[in-house]
Amino acid sequence: MRARHALLAVLLVTACSNGTAKSGDPLPPVGIDACPAPETLLARAEEPTSGKRLPDVSLPCLGHEGEVRMRALGKVPTVVNLWGSWCFPCRTEMPEFQKVHTELGERVRFLGVDTKDFERPARVAIQNAAISYANVFDPDEHVKRSINARSLPATVLVGADGLIKNVHIGQLTAAELRAQIEEHLGV
Repeated sequence: MRARHALLAVLLVTACSNGTAKSGDPLPPVGIDACPAPETLLARAEEPTSGKRLPDVSLPCLGHEGEVRMRALGKVPTVVNLWGSWCFPCRTEMPEFQKVHTELGERVRFLGVDTKDFERPARVAIQNAAISYANVFDPDEHVKRSINARSLPATVLVGADGLIKNVHIGQLTAAELRAQIEEHLGV
């Protein structure tokens, strides 16, 4: 049995190498240069979504009764933050979003979208970050797919007309969020 495992290990190593590396030589390249830099993945959504609306889906409120129809957001400029309790940058930026929410009050609505997550850890994350704005539960990633986001966190700025004004993929500080709200929502 051990001989079988050893043979399998040798075959796997041989199949994964190009046969040119010798003992002590640096590892051969494996195509990492073809991978996009992290900044490329975080900089923007795959396709422009400005001028479009959020998907026509109703999502249940997280920890409360009711639901929010995403396409109906509008009338008030809205910050939609896609996050997950499993996402470290998401949890890091949550208190930053709460600061801006507190500063702007009723001038801008905030809505968190817990994405591809489980309800219990999501509720714990909200409690730990002392989030006071509404959050909905999107385990099937409806919103994330509609904005063509590859990763979280993602922030969608929706104008009073209900149209998406900007999508940012990646973590934001309070200052960066304020600047985006001013630039894209005029608040």
